[in-house]
Amino acid sequence: MRKLLVVAATAVAAATLAACTSAGGAQPAPWESPVAQSSSSKIAVCTQIRDAFADAMGPLGNALGKMIGSRTAGDDDDADAAGDQVVDQLKSLSKSLKDLGAGADDTGVQQAVTTATANIDKLAADPEFLSDVKDLDDVPAAIGKLSTAAQPITQACS
Repeated sequence: MRKLLVVAATAVAAATLAACTSAGGAQPAPWESPVAQSSSSKIAVCTQIRDAFADAMGPLGNALGKMIGSRTAGDDDDADAAGDQVVDQLKSLSKSLKDLGAGADDTGVQQAVTTATANIDKLAADPEFLSDVKDLDDVPAAIGKLSTAAQPITQACS
């Protein structure tokens, strides 16, 4: 029985191969090498920017959570330290975006990054940004402010 299965499988494979290579059969399309994107192309830079945002959200969310938890517990020193971490995360994100934008070939992306990072820097320097985040219900508004600050990049990379 096993020999019969092996013979049948071999016959099916041989027939498939013959159909692909016979003179009258359909020929497979020639393989074309994908066009490589340079690391400074709009697509590449926008992908790197999206990755930078994604990478920043975890630490930023953790710092916001720690700040809210410390405020809820009445620990002002820890809340202030966590607030400093939020500001540091925003500054770090801004620096990463500036570095990525500087390497872009597309001037529209460069200008969008310049505008967005200026917006993010203003957000980081705004004491009301942190003081407005008192509990978890305030987090979506804070993230909304960051999203609004980054809107020029969203438009340039769409």
